[in-house]
Amino acid sequence: MDKQDSSTVISRSSSQEDGERKMKRGVSVEDIAEKLKRSIERDAVKIFQKYLSHDATDPIGAPDRLRNETIHKICREDGQVDPQCFSSCQDFVFKKMEKEFYQDFVVSEYYYMHQINLLTSTQVHLADVLYNEGALFYFMEYLEQEGGSHFLQFLLATDNFQQHLMSCGGQYDGMEAQRDAMVLYDKYFSLQATDPLGFDDKKRFEIEENICREEGPLPECFAKPRDIVLKTIEKAYFKAYLQSDVYYKYLSELVSTVETANYPPRQRKRTASDASSEHSSHSAGSESRSSKNTYLATDTSHLRHSMNKLDTAMNLDPGLLNPDLLWKRHSPKMSLGKVDTLGEFVSEFDPNPDQEKVKASGLFKRKKAKEKEQEDMALKIAQMIINDVTSVTQTIGALKNPQQDRDDGS
Repeated sequence: MDKQDSSTVISRSSSQEDGERKMKRGVSVEDIAEKLKRSIERDAVKIFQKYLSHDATDPIGAPDRLRNETIHKICREDGQVDPQCFSSCQDFVFKKMEKEFYQDFVVSEYYYMHQINLLTSTQVHLADVLYNEGALFYFMEYLEQEGGSHFLQFLLATDNFQQHLMSCGGQYDGMEAQRDAMVLYDKYFSLQATDPLGFDDKKRFEIEENICREEGPLPECFAKPRDIVLKTIEKAYFKAYLQSDVYYKYLSELVSTVETANYPPRQRKRTASDASSEHSSHSAGSESRSSKNTYLATDTSHLRHSMNKLDTAMNLDPGLLNPDLLWKRHSPKMSLGKVDTLGEFVSEFDPNPDQEKVKASGLFKRKKAKEKEQEDMALKIAQMIINDVTSVTQTIGALKNPQQDRDDGS
C-alpha cells in the first residue's frame, strides 16, 4: 500500500510536468497560479522522496502512519497540497532530536564553543544570558554584589507564574492562581514588601485590579511591571556586567573547558545532497552559502582570539580554574607561613630578610609584580567562593527558621 501510494505521488508529478510543457505561454493570473501550484507540488514530492519514502536518500525514520498521512495530504482530492502536509513529520523529528541528541549536545564541546562565540561576539544581548543556565547563574551572582538580585528574581518568578497558567490551557483554578499572585504582590509591590521594586501607587493599584478579577488573574497580569524591570536590568546592570570580573570569570571557565577537552572538534562529513538546493539548481546563491562556515566545520581561530583576549584582560593562573593543576605547579622557593580564614597565605618567616635591600633588575621587578597580581586574583576568587557559601548557608537558615517558628508556636 505504501509503495503504491508513493508511486502515485511520483506519477502524478510526472504527468503534471508533461502538462506544463504542452501549455502555451501566458501572462494571465490563472496561468501564474497554476504554475505556482505545480511548483509547490514538485517541491513537496522532492521532500517526500528525500526524507520519507522507502528508498529515501536521507531517511528520518518516520513510521508508516506518518508516511501515509503525508501522502494523503499531498495528494488531496481537490488537487491542492495541504500547507501543513509535513507538520506531523516536523514534530516527530523535533522530539527525536530532543530525546536522542539534545542532552548530549549541552554537555559537549560544541555547546561550549557556541557559548564562547555567542558571548564574545560584538553585540551580546540580555536574552543571551537569561536563557543560558550557566550565564544566568553568574549574572545572578553579579546582581547580588550590586544589590539588584531582586529584579532578576522577580523576572524569573513572573515567567514561572505565566508559564504555569498558560500550560493549563485556560482551565486553571482562579483562587489558587490568585493566591500565587498575592505571594508575588506581597514580596515586591505592597507597602510592606520585603524586596520592593520601587513602583508608584498608580502601578500598584493597576496590579491589584489585575489580581482581584472575579475569574482569577490572567497569565499576563504582571506583564507591564515585568517589561519595566527587564528594561531596568538592561540599562542599569547588564552593560556593567559585561565588563565585570564575574563575567570574565565565566568566560575563562568556558575557555578552560574547551582547552582541556580530550578530543578536538570533529568535522562532519558532507554528502552530495548537502550541497544541493531544494528549490533551485547550483547558482551564485548556493556558492555564497557554501562559503560560509558552520560551528561543526570551522577552524578555531575565533576561539583562539577569544582566549588570547581573555588571557590579556585577566592574566589568570590556569591552576585557579583547574584543581588538578593546582598541585602540579612548580614552586621555585620555600616560604614558611599559614593560610588565614580567607584562604590567603600569610608569610611568617622570610628565609632571606635582606633580599629586598638588593637592587633588583627590571625583569625581576616585573616578575614580582606579575606574581603579586596573580596572588591578588587568587584572593578575590577565594573571597567570591566564601561569599557564595555564606550566602547559600544564610538562605538555607532563613528557609528553616520560619518552619521552626511554626513548630514552636504549635
